[in-house]
Amino acid sequence: MSAPLYLCLHVRDFPVQAEVRVHPELRGHVVAVLDGDPPLETVFSLNDPARRLGLEFGMSRLQAESFDNISLRSRVKQQEEVAFRVLMQCAERFSPRIEVLASPTETGSAATLVLDIAACERLFGTPKQIAVALRQETNAAGFDRNTAFQSSSHSAHCSTVVANPATTVPPFDDSSSALRSKTAVYPVSATTRFAS
Repeated sequence: MSAPLYLCLHVRDFPVQAEVRVHPELRGHVVAVLDGDPPLETVFSLNDPARRLGLEFGMSRLQAESFDNISLRSRVKQQEEVAFRVLMQCAERFSPRIEVLASPTETGSAATLVLDIAACERLFGTPKQIAVALRQETNAAGFDRNTAFQSSSHSAHCSTVVANPATTVPPFDDSSSALRSKTAVYPVSATTRFAS
C-alpha cells in the first residue's frame, strides 16, 4: 500500500477568475466582482491589482467606484458553476479521489480541492511531475492557482495558503524549516478526511 500523499489546488478569488476566463481582455487589469442586490452591492471578490490599489472585500459599490481604472462586474453564479466544473475536470484527470474543501459560495470566494495522489505515481510520475502537469492543465483552463503536495491533506492545504501563485511546494521534511514556520503562521481550522 502506498504512503499517503495529497496534492492541494487552491484558486483564490474564484469569481474574478471565472469572469476573466470569459473576458480575457480583463487579465492584468483591476477587477472586482460585486454581490448583492442593487444599490446595496458589495465587493465579493477582487484580484491582486485591485488589492494593491486599495480595494477591500465588503466595500460598497459606491466606495469601489471611487477608484480609477477599475472594472466592476456583477456576480454571475452560473458562470462560476461552469468554471468550477472545468476546475474539477482538470483535477479528475489526475485522481478520482478528490475532496472539495471550498467552492464559491454565498460567503466565500475561493475554490480549494485536495487530491489523493498516493497511487497515481505509476500513471503520472513523481508528485512534483503530477503537480506540474496539474498546474499546466489549470493554466490552459485559465486559472491562476497555488499547488502543494504533502503527506497530509492538512499540510498540503496550509502550504497552498502561504505559497505564491504557480508555486509547487516540495514534500515536507524536517529540514524544511521555512515551510514549517509558514505553515504554523497560517493554521487551518479543519482537516480533510478521505473515505476509504
